[in-house]
Formats: sequence, C-alpha cells, structure tokens
Amino acid sequence: MIKDAIKRVIILFIICSVAAGSLSYVYSITKPKIEQYVIDELNNSLKKVMPEGTKFEEVTKSAKWNVYKGESIIGTINKVNPLGYGGPVQIIYGLDNEKKIVKVLIIDQTETPGLGTKIAESKFLDQFIGKTENEVVLIKDDQINGKIDAVTAATISSRALTNAVKKSMNQ
Repeated sequence: MIKDAIKRVIILFIICSVAAGSLSYVYSITKPKIEQYVIDELNNSLKKVMPEGTKFEEVTKSAKWNVYKGESIIGTINKVNPLGYGGPVQIIYGLDNEKKIVKVLIIDQTETPGLGTKIAESKFLDQFIGKTENEVVLIKDDQINGKIDAVTAATISSRALTNAVKKSMNQ
C-alpha cells in the first residue's frame, strides 16, 4: 500500500515537472513576441494621435512622450488611466505647443457595452480637439464654462475621461 502511494506521488511529480517545464519553455518563446507586440501597438497609437510626428521620445515611463517633427518638438502625448464606471480606461491624447488637444484616443476600456463604450466613439472624442485645459469640462458639470457634452447614460465614464485629461493637462 505504501509502495503504491509512493509510486503515485512519483508519477504525479513527473507529470507536474513536465507540465511546468513545458509552460516555462512556451513562455520563454512567446515573451519577446508579446513584448514586441505591446511596443508596436503603443507606437501605432502614438502615431494615430499625432500622425505628423516623426519621433516619439519617452519623457515619463509609459506616461508622457515628446513628439518631434524632424528636430523640432511639435507637442506632447500623455497617457492617463482613470477609473470609469466599468473599470480602468487607458487614454492617450496629444497636445500641440499651444497646449491645445490634437486628438484623444482610448487604447483600452471595460465600460458597459452599448453605453459606456460610446466614450470611445469619435462623436464624443472629437469634442476635445482644439480645446485648452479650461475648456475641458462637461457641460453637465458647468453650464457656463463646459464645452463637452457627456455621452447619454454614460455620465460616469464621460466624467472620468474628461477629468483625467483635464487634470493631466495641468501637469
């Protein structure tokens, strides 16, 4: 009986060792490809925000980049991660040298399908283009100074994005 138990433990140990070794091998092969994919996706997103940029220099690790056209800085790109209604929302946006928004792009979000996800649509995001820090306010929050209409039935998501962009523009 004890011999059978020892035999089973040894067999289980061998199976677990083979499985762990296989997973480790697969991870070592896929890790560089996944890392390169993440870098490529980020570079594509930076280029979408400021297509005229020829070089993107990281200023703050994964949060801020200076954008160059040739040797001249033409603006910056910032990344913010506010908490929306459904979870974190990853946003990048570009500012020109006059501190006006060039474009806002949502990289990733987990908002409610059909409602909160509408913050990723151009109808909402295009409202930010050309705005300065003082203009990045929801009309719903400030009838006088507000310049941005919230997405209907997605006020929390709209407010999270708007407030995050406004706050980071000041930094």
